[in-house]
Amino acid sequence: MLRPLSVQRPYTAFFSGDPAIIPAPPEPAKDADEETKKTYERQKKEHARLLELALATSQWQEICVPGDTITTFKLRPLKTDEYGALCSMLVNRVEQPFEVWKLAFQLALQDCSPLLDGVEVKFTEHPRWGRIATTSFLDEIGLKPEVGAMVVMEIGQLVYKRSRDLDSKQ
Repeated sequence: MLRPLSVQRPYTAFFSGDPAIIPAPPEPAKDADEETKKTYERQKKEHARLLELALATSQWQEICVPGDTITTFKLRPLKTDEYGALCSMLVNRVEQPFEVWKLAFQLALQDCSPLLDGVEVKFTEHPRWGRIATTSFLDEIGLKPEVGAMVVMEIGQLVYKRSRDLDSKQ
């Protein structure tokens, strides 16, 4: 019997380049001693663990720069026809990958917070998909175009991957 997947519920995501995230430890010099290399590997694993934990629990305190707040993207799962259309676009090269990731981002995005005062996620009616988010809020908060595009691509790919991977725990 077909049953709903436990992962098919609203979820949150974050952009890995968010300046509020404590950065991963810097890689040691190639000629660093073994103890320094081992310390780096431990710190790198701990940083990855904290990121994974924060994503799973939405508890960001341990990975957040003190006094700062992580920007979270509230997303919904893609519907079957949305995911199927994105697959077709990629396989048949109907659209460039950025356009596919952008559409996945727009279809799934429900909200984003915190944003600057007066800035909000806006929605528009798409002729095929109905209500979808616009990306104008990324420009309104003052992101450089290349950073806004990186946000859209990273979150859009996450949305697509989450729909594709049946065992996704994100």
